[in-house]
Amino acid sequence: MSKLDVKVIDMKPEMKAKAEEIILEGFENLKEERLIADFIKNAMDKYDNPCWNCIVGKNFGSHVVHLS
Repeated sequence: MSKLDVKVIDMKPEMKAKAEEIILEGFENLKEERLIADFIKNAMDKYDNPCWNCIVGKNFGSHVVHLS
C-alpha cells in the first residue's frame, strides 16, 4: 500500500505516526472495510484511551460506539 494522504490532523506527532502505522497494517492485512475499521478502532483503543471511532472506505464500513 502507498503512503497515506493526510489532509487535516489534530494529533501530536507521535500519535499521528502510530495511527498511520495501524491504518497501513489494517489495509495491508484485511480486505473488508468493516474488518479494517474494527481493527483500527480496537488498535487505537489499546494504544490510547478507548474512545475512538473509525469509518473506512467508499461504502463507509464503520465501528462506532457511544457510551452515555
